[in-house]
Amino acid sequence: MSFQNQRRVPFTIPGPSGDSLDDLLAGELSGVPGVTGLLGLGPDCVELQWSRRRSRGSSTFQELLFGGGSRAAEPADGGPAVCRVDIPLEDLASATVKGRWGATITLTLNDLKYFVEIPGARGYSLRLKIARKHREHAEQLVRDLQMRLSELGLAHLDGEIARLEEGS
Repeated sequence: MSFQNQRRVPFTIPGPSGDSLDDLLAGELSGVPGVTGLLGLGPDCVELQWSRRRSRGSSTFQELLFGGGSRAAEPADGGPAVCRVDIPLEDLASATVKGRWGATITLTLNDLKYFVEIPGARGYSLRLKIARKHREHAEQLVRDLQMRLSELGLAHLDGEIARLEEGS
């Protein structure tokens, strides 16, 4: 399947659980922010697009405490901002999918810089919730991604072997 014709998988990012101060600071007081997006596999990267919808009049705990907040990413017309990040396959440590009814894709990275702006990212990993109707496609996308990671690892080993053979 060509990368241009491959469908993207819709996802949501779970809201804060309230287990920590970070969760409280990330969430809204008037409800959990809705984060929706699309996950796709490009020729040499994982493509993540997402938007964060905020209900009118809602404020984060941080905005109430310190004032202002960071609404610069939201368009002036009040619509949701669309964000995108392309994660090179070399910086992806693993991708897994679990779930019986729906699914959860977990992406684990070798470099934290890609998850800095993504709401719901926890350190070096990100969990994406997939609706039941998209589960099979999500499983196929993760299988394709795991295959690409394996090919990348083998290519790296081949390069190391060739380098060692040249040195001897």
